[in-house]
Amino acid sequence: MPNSAANSTRRELAELKVQYELFPDTRDLLVESTRDAWFYRWLLSAIEIPGVRVYPIDRRVDVPRATVEDLGYDWGVRGRLIALSVTADRWSLPGPSVTCIVDSDFEVVNPSLPHVAALLRTTYPSLESYGLLPGPFAKIALASGLEIDKIPGHLGEAMSALNLLFIARYLLHSARAPVGMVENVHRYLRNVAGHLNVDTAAIIAKSVQSAPTLVQAESVVSSMSAFPRPRPPSLSHVRGHDIPPVLRVLLGLSGKRADPDTIEESLLMAIEADDMVSDLLAVDLRARLGA
Repeated sequence: MPNSAANSTRRELAELKVQYELFPDTRDLLVESTRDAWFYRWLLSAIEIPGVRVYPIDRRVDVPRATVEDLGYDWGVRGRLIALSVTADRWSLPGPSVTCIVDSDFEVVNPSLPHVAALLRTTYPSLESYGLLPGPFAKIALASGLEIDKIPGHLGEAMSALNLLFIARYLLHSARAPVGMVENVHRYLRNVAGHLNVDTAAIIAKSVQSAPTLVQAESVVSSMSAFPRPRPPSLSHVRGHDIPPVLRVLLGLSGKRADPDTIEESLLMAIEADDMVSDLLAVDLRARLGA
């Protein structure tokens, strides 16, 4: 529950505009969640950008639903961030008083984000995707008890499985009646001597049950067979939601260590400054907010 101090920073759009006009040296960075805010505070410190206040968007501004939907975006935290960045661009502020960051999601296969100065995006589909860089992944794999010589092979298996899930998730999302992927994805994964089998046909069939008259599983499976897969496997085709079930099965995680929130937090905590300093997002942050 936000405390009173946090609530005191929340503004209506018009109030926020006036505040930025009165205090043009303000540097606000608005992100999707409290966890994201923690990560970006660390990142700004690591790449030596001082004087920036980082907030989850809903702690800082009330973006009306009508504003989001009138601009053509889905109502949700990501849509609110995009709508705010477009709105702020129209304010013609004298400096970068407000910057928004969103996960790039499906941008690699369906570019749709507006190109406005106030909007930045992650290089990979989500923040958690960075945790699958070789260094962070090695820490997580070693902590799970995996032998060091098996780490590269397991990382390759994880990436291949995650790319398949990314494509399945995208095709379900872009269907005539968009549907979300089934929960408990780990039930459709099998670890066979270090090789991860992904039953995408079963995942798709279960997922479309929410709209059986509008979305045919056979059609989605057929589209998946024809969809080009990245070669070699790519971090640009890894959604954060899919990482916990893949690592749970691949690394044999159980109990609290298999909890999705625990895995996602571990991925972020395993990232070092050296993993990020040359990343495109860090470059964009320096260009936008650096002295």
